[in-house]
Amino acid sequence: MPAIDIDREAAREAAERELAKPIYPKASLTDRIGEWIDEFLNRLVAKGSTVPGGWLTISVLVILVLVALIVGVRIARNTMRTSRSGDYGLFGAHELTAAEHRAAAERAAAQADWAAAIRHRLRAVARQLEEAGTLNPVPGRTA
Repeated sequence: MPAIDIDREAAREAAERELAKPIYPKASLTDRIGEWIDEFLNRLVAKGSTVPGGWLTISVLVILVLVALIVGVRIARNTMRTSRSGDYGLFGAHELTAAEHRAAAERAAAQADWAAAIRHRLRAVARQLEEAGTLNPVPGRTA
C-alpha cells in the first residue's frame, strides 16, 4: 500500500468531514457546557499571570461578583415577597387570629370534620408564629 502524502490542513479538513457524518454521536448539552467551562478555566489560568496583581486581582474580582450575585438574589427575593403584601387580606379585610383558628378547629373536631380541624389547627400554628414575630406575615400563608 503506497504512503499517502497529505498536509496538516487537508488532514484536518478530512477528519472534520468524516466526524460530521450522522453516524457519529454529537456531544450532549452537558458535555458542551463542561467543555466550555473547562476551556474558560484554561484561558483564565493562562491569562492569570498577565493581569496586574495576578491571581490576587482575579480572586478579589470573583469574590466581589459572588457577593454581588448573592446580594442581588436576596434583594430580588425580598422585593418579590414584600410586593405581594398589602394592607388587606387575601380573601377580605378580616384575618383570623390564632385563637380564632383554634376555636374553629375545636368546632370542626366536635362535628367530626377532621380535615377542617387539622387545617385550622395548622393555620393556628402559622398565625401564632406570625403574631409572635417568628415569621413575617405573608398573604395566603393560612389561606
